[in-house]
Amino acid sequence: MAATNPYTINPVTAESLAAGLDGRDDALLSYDELAELLNHIQKYRLRRPQLVAKYGQILLSRFQSRLGEARAAVLREQILLAALDLHDMALMEEMDEELTAVFANSNRRLRLHAMREEVAFVDEGNCEDPEAMANGGAADSIYEGMIEENFSNLLARKREIALTRDRGEESAAIEKLVKFLEIFQNDGAGWMELGELYASRNNFEEAKFCYEELLTINPRDPAQPFHVCRYAEILYVWYGWVLVHARV
Repeated sequence: MAATNPYTINPVTAESLAAGLDGRDDALLSYDELAELLNHIQKYRLRRPQLVAKYGQILLSRFQSRLGEARAAVLREQILLAALDLHDMALMEEMDEELTAVFANSNRRLRLHAMREEVAFVDEGNCEDPEAMANGGAADSIYEGMIEENFSNLLARKREIALTRDRGEESAAIEKLVKFLEIFQNDGAGWMELGELYASRNNFEEAKFCYEELLTINPRDPAQPFHVCRYAEILYVWYGWVLVHARV
């Protein structure tokens, strides 16, 4: 993603910043160059795990004292998330342990630890084992504990729902989403997720209701044209389904 207007001649991108670092000796890379790249990726919420894992570790190892405790913790989180994408268990474990040493009981740290457990659960081949899938993994217990401690923990609830759906338990995921939306009624992503789950099960009337809620939450949402098109598709299929069954 460009940091400047996309129509300028030389927009700044993560790739252009990384090109200035590539091939050089790690010891010659400056703090400003490394920090600019990592800050750019974080600011624009880019998904560049290879760049974050490579240059984030260099920045952390060479300039930790200059970063300060707060910035170093944010960088460790950024590296851990990149390691999740790369399924780099060793790097995940290293960053998780370093964050635990500073923020042992932090909800944010616990959520990152649970995400690490999710990756470990998959990498250990548990997705091929029906019994293991039914029992879940350590991540489930962590999210349940976080929700018990804080009933309105938005992120823990979303991860719990995602895990349930990933296991193929669509009915349970729908139940969790319905309960979730009773609490967080203005969560657009939740309404869209629920609408798509209903549509996948041919429950078009329920899917229509979900998209109507989504359309009224934020009329100025940049994604509104997409939501309107999807709503129209659901109406088209639903009324066609109704007509076919009425003739039968």
